[in-house]
Amino acid sequence: MIRTKVNSIFPFSIICLFLIASSCANKLSPTGGEKDIEGPLAVRVAPKNYSTNFESKKIEIAFNEFVALKDLNKQLVISPIMDPIPEITLKRKTLTIKLPDSLKRNTTYTINFGDAIVDITESNPIVNFQYVFSTGNYIDSLYCGGKALRASDLSTQKDILIMLYEDLQDSIPAKQLPDYYSKTDENGLFLLNNLKAGTYRLIALKDNNNNFLYDLPEEFVGFESNFISLPDSLAHRILLSKPEPSKLKLVRSTNNAYNQVRLIFNTSTTNLAIVDLQNNEISNVIQEFSTYRDTVQLYVTDTVPDSLKFIVRNGLNTIDTVNISLGKVRSKSKGRGAAVLPFSLKNNIKSARLDYNKPIRLKSNYPIRELDIEKFSLYKDSVKMDAPKIVADTKANILVSIDGGFTENESYRLVILPNAIENLIYQRNDTIDLKFIVKRIKEYGNLNLSFNPNPGAGNFVLLLVDDEDKTKYKLLGNSSGTYSFNYLFPGSYKIKMFLDENNNGKLDPGNYWSNVQPERVYYYPETVKVRANWDVSISWDIELK
Repeated sequence: MIRTKVNSIFPFSIICLFLIASSCANKLSPTGGEKDIEGPLAVRVAPKNYSTNFESKKIEIAFNEFVALKDLNKQLVISPIMDPIPEITLKRKTLTIKLPDSLKRNTTYTINFGDAIVDITESNPIVNFQYVFSTGNYIDSLYCGGKALRASDLSTQKDILIMLYEDLQDSIPAKQLPDYYSKTDENGLFLLNNLKAGTYRLIALKDNNNNFLYDLPEEFVGFESNFISLPDSLAHRILLSKPEPSKLKLVRSTNNAYNQVRLIFNTSTTNLAIVDLQNNEISNVIQEFSTYRDTVQLYVTDTVPDSLKFIVRNGLNTIDTVNISLGKVRSKSKGRGAAVLPFSLKNNIKSARLDYNKPIRLKSNYPIRELDIEKFSLYKDSVKMDAPKIVADTKANILVSIDGGFTENESYRLVILPNAIENLIYQRNDTIDLKFIVKRIKEYGNLNLSFNPNPGAGNFVLLLVDDEDKTKYKLLGNSSGTYSFNYLFPGSYKIKMFLDENNNGKLDPGNYWSNVQPERVYYYPETVKVRANWDVSISWDIELK
């Protein structure tokens, strides 16, 4: 759990109080033809704001000009929740709130309109307008504040429900409405005020179905691992993530080409098996997994039937039964069936240039059945070289790497004679002739990072990411030291690090039900600019909290 000192939340609460106070200031009339830039002013409130021993059935608020309600459903926050919700009506300059009969005794209620009340001429809001009353002898005055961030990239999150529960059972967020709640602003900040002293469970929720319950597995959720006790002096830093599904499910199965089936799951698989209806493993299917094993491409190696029916298992658990068309070749006239893809080899040579320190990679659209390396020839400046190292480096034999020990700024030519490659459906290549130059070393930059986590971080992953937080380069580590990112494309990068607590190489979300926080993410505070033919050295001393 990460906590900071209270002074980080005080500015937000002061701003809120300032905005509320400013809404009650005297309003100046515009002069001449100047544009109206001020919000409405409440000139009469009955019963008065911050009333105690409240017994009225309605509240009337009169303004100094005609007003309208804008985005009330999104802006309005009533805490604690009233059931049923109050009836709010507007007539000319007067706003009326009819209250239900179910108000709790000795409770302070806050009705916060946010920026929903605006004038009808320029839509200027009365900012953060709220009405507070107590059914008891005094107004509760404690507060709880902080910031909500998405755990994976620490971006601020708007309109996140922040909920407090007096009942401390861990199942409460799924079956009971919160005792108090608020929403985060555009900066991810939140403030729940007019709270009573006590111990609470704090939950942050992206409430997809707007029911104030954590009842959908795809909802982003964050939480304090420990109960909070009011009054406290903490600014709470809540990290939201979407937990991994507790049960593996097949989301979709598609037949995007002749004898190919793609299976997409809701999370990563660990021990996938394809079996027939008699529970016997099907041996004539090649599996190719995505990086995180949540997608698998299946290729049938033998004679392809019109359709295939099989069971998908993960370990001993049956996931689903799939019945899908395989062998029907697409009809041009009817547009149905599975298309037979022509022989295709994609390569990593761009604009006749190969990246330095990289092999040539050829990717086939079908697994490769046979590879005749005698028909591969590599030339350097028209001189034939020794046979290059050629390997098929995936289980599915989709990818072929050709390593010729390439030298920078030299011209090469790769010639592959006809019939050198035969794919799964017995298609063969025509002559392939690739001419290219290997990029010069000085076209790249290098980044040397002296990384010093305190205390020791255990396993961690260092990433270079772009402005959209997409990973461009990756290194693994488990101790302080210098980590070198070599042969980088020139550009601007952010340095990102996360603590890989389970040593699986990927950033894992939290899980509320297991009281597990997301793996912690940190960013180097400055953007790093990498220039061609230039080495950048950076020292990052980081306090892990």
